[in-house]
Amino acid sequence: MKIKREKILLALQSSLLGEVYQSVRAVVFKYDPECKHFILRYYLDKVPDENDNESIGNVVAEFISNFKYSDFNKVEEECIYSIKSLSELDIMDGVVYCRKEVK
Repeated sequence: MKIKREKILLALQSSLLGEVYQSVRAVVFKYDPECKHFILRYYLDKVPDENDNESIGNVVAEFISNFKYSDFNKVEEECIYSIKSLSELDIMDGVVYCRKEVK
């Protein structure tokens, strides 16, 4: 069964509580219901390190706890450093968090 976008967004919103920090520029996701593949991506203003990977891992663990084991075949986490403007970033299926950036 396909997971509704609203359920994904609500689960991500609560999963991000306490995990968004200064270096996180944006958080985006992609979900392919056909192959049950989910990707969560952090866009960072620095080169990712162990703490970034731990944070996104915590978010994904909390997120998938809202669903049945059979709802996903593959779950990926990505931390990407980018200096592109937010409008140039690949937002995949949607933005969950985006900080205000003034140039």
